[in-house]
Amino acid sequence: MRKQFLSLLVISMLVVALLPFAFAAAHEGGPHLRVAHLSPTSPAVDVFVNGKKVIEKLAYKQVTDYLPLEGTTFEIVIVPAGGKIEDSVTPEPIKLTFAEGEAGYFTAAAVGSLADKTFEVVLLNDSAAHGVAAKDMPRGEARVGHIVITGAFARPTMKAGHGHGGHGQGHGSKSGVSAVYMKIENRGGGSDVLVSAETDVAGVVELHQTVIENDMAMMRPLPEGINLPPGSVTELLPGGLHIMLLDLKRELKEGDVITLTLVFKSGKRVTFDVPVRMP
Repeated sequence: MRKQFLSLLVISMLVVALLPFAFAAAHEGGPHLRVAHLSPTSPAVDVFVNGKKVIEKLAYKQVTDYLPLEGTTFEIVIVPAGGKIEDSVTPEPIKLTFAEGEAGYFTAAAVGSLADKTFEVVLLNDSAAHGVAAKDMPRGEARVGHIVITGAFARPTMKAGHGHGGHGQGHGSKSGVSAVYMKIENRGGGSDVLVSAETDVAGVVELHQTVIENDMAMMRPLPEGINLPPGSVTELLPGGLHIMLLDLKRELKEGDVITLTLVFKSGKRVTFDVPVRMP
């Protein structure tokens, strides 16, 4: 609850804090980062990116311009002004990882207090406000905040009675069924849950897990969703976790593309294109 409150506080304060500051002209494409100091009881800070000091003496209520970052992997360390990189105010560096050529805009906002140990750095994804949307990423890939989706695909239509995911369990749907698989990474410091999925090609979309009962593979719905612990990599695979598409409205053929929306407990939503292919 505290993190949710702080995140709302950050967003509210950013609206006020940004007014006196101009945006820098950053490089085309690639990741961009700015830092907001919103911790009223904390001193001015310096910011290191991959061991190099890039921001000095950032004081309370100040927000930097967006800094263009060169590369794909970054470690961000915030220290009291004049301090060394070993004096980090967070237990671990803030980590950002991008695919080659991937764009993105982020705000690292320092909130809370060092005195009462509520200090933390909240990473906000500003990409949507800068026109960097999931549609601009390769098919089967998406990013929203700390959640990164890669390798997503839907399998071609399976008729009733055909095996699903290699476990031999069909589903009684006259119009056929399909399933979506992917890898979901939670690169943040807090947990989240994939609670549902939506697509216009299916009448019913459910989160499922394949389980073995009495030597038979069964599909079990997951009404509570799929947990995504901090720092985890969760794979949706044939014979395991998957997104089930029931009552298909059209036949899905290899080479087709469908639009899928994922909904998370944190309130995040991401819509992206998913190719249709065989596992």
